[in-house]
Amino acid sequence: MLQSKRLLLSQAWSVLLLALPFLPAIPAMVDAQGKPAGPARELDQSRRSIEFAFDISLIIDAALGRGAWNALAAPERSAVLLAVEKLFREISGAEEASEAPVPRILRSEIKGDRAVLTALVEASLVRFHLTQRNGSWFIVEYEDVDHALPRFADAIRGALAPERARGPLLELADENAERRVEKLIAAEGETPELLLLKATVRQNRQSQEAFQELISRTKENAGSAPAPDPAIESLTQITARWPEFAPAQLMLGRYLLFPSLGNSAIDPLHKDTESAIRALERYARLVPYDPRPQGDLAAAYESLEQFDKAEAAQRQAIRLDPAHLPYQADLVALLLARENPIRARAAMAQLLRSAGDPDEGFDALGELYEFSEMVEEEIKPLEALLLAFPREIARSRSGLYLLAETQNALNKRAEAIRTAQRIVALDPPEPGDSEYLSGLYRRARRFPEALAAANQALKVDEKSAPAHFERACALAQLGRKREAIAALRRMIELSGETDFDADDPDLQPLAPLPEFKIMKERR
Repeated sequence: MLQSKRLLLSQAWSVLLLALPFLPAIPAMVDAQGKPAGPARELDQSRRSIEFAFDISLIIDAALGRGAWNALAAPERSAVLLAVEKLFREISGAEEASEAPVPRILRSEIKGDRAVLTALVEASLVRFHLTQRNGSWFIVEYEDVDHALPRFADAIRGALAPERARGPLLELADENAERRVEKLIAAEGETPELLLLKATVRQNRQSQEAFQELISRTKENAGSAPAPDPAIESLTQITARWPEFAPAQLMLGRYLLFPSLGNSAIDPLHKDTESAIRALERYARLVPYDPRPQGDLAAAYESLEQFDKAEAAQRQAIRLDPAHLPYQADLVALLLARENPIRARAAMAQLLRSAGDPDEGFDALGELYEFSEMVEEEIKPLEALLLAFPREIARSRSGLYLLAETQNALNKRAEAIRTAQRIVALDPPEPGDSEYLSGLYRRARRFPEALAAANQALKVDEKSAPAHFERACALAQLGRKREAIAALRRMIELSGETDFDADDPDLQPLAPLPEFKIMKERR
């Protein structure tokens, strides 16, 4: 039964493992004497199947002790296998390998037949613990470092004694979860790991508070000292008792920097940037290879207008994690905000070199800008920066889109349309390109061109619901109301939704029509 389950689990776990770059990289690891770890050479690109990467019996031995599997009764074995299978699916997080988050390896260590790889998976720090058997390496633990939680061991122990499981509590936000943590503390004693779990549950509860309730609390306490924050109190106690316990320092620093719902504008009473900086700096000293606190410190220093420190922290984040494009994009944005266009261009050039594909570089930068919330003087430097890279922009759909959006935000309609026309000319064509151009024409009140662009989008993809909507708007403004109604019907038929913007000003010529009234009522 164990052998057949092993194959089933391999299918659930393969999404993550296929994305792991460390399998072919393990041969580069060295032993304590600095010599290559010879047996690891068998982990090459041609043998990346999951059957090669893990063995569930080794995982169970690591969690419960060698030979523990044989001591389990049949129902316990079934419970353990189901728990591990469920965890595999949860960790993989994607149905397709291409969608799985790719770990960014920060460090690797090997000693004898044991190895540890520390990586960032998206925004989370994790450790892969491996053991060697018969010349091959197998993953035996997946550790959530930020929550000090060995996920495999916790799942296995939780399968045998559900009241001991910590993992399920991480996402809960109710009084019952806190009571369950208290029971764990009563049974196992006060440890930094359990107190960190308690702080996490408390933070989850506070993050569930209604927005209006937070606003009300802020107004009521204006000008007075804020009420004690239970999560901050818990984290402060942990960091005082166990100053070397790094996860609590990171959580405290981030919670002080981005209190409550993660937006300091929502709950400013508990925002304490200077205390956050101290906690983040302590964490950075404890875990010097982790780039994340440097990115947080950059944001903290920038909010205090300590721009030299902000830039230094951002550059350190890049040095620690040069493949993570958002750090480089943050540096570009910081230099633009400081009105230093020359250095911003240098940073942008480095971002594009690191990206390889210019689309990825421009995407990383574009993620930082919400034009509806910006004033003209904030947008102009971005346009100038983009125009400084004509060769890269010319072959990047993402770059041209970002430039067009920037020009549109500056009310440079003609320039935005010319940029969008360049997007449409790219090969291969995409229906969204002509849809976007149609929208720009519509905002410029150039309805014949808007209709032509929408028709072009439909030549690329006749089933594009947004293109039918753009076509309906243009037709309505051109007085071709019946055709506009037909276009709206086709849009609804394709999207399966009646929820469209019936109040769009360009659809108002249709308002008197009974058919349009019915569509509007059905939304």
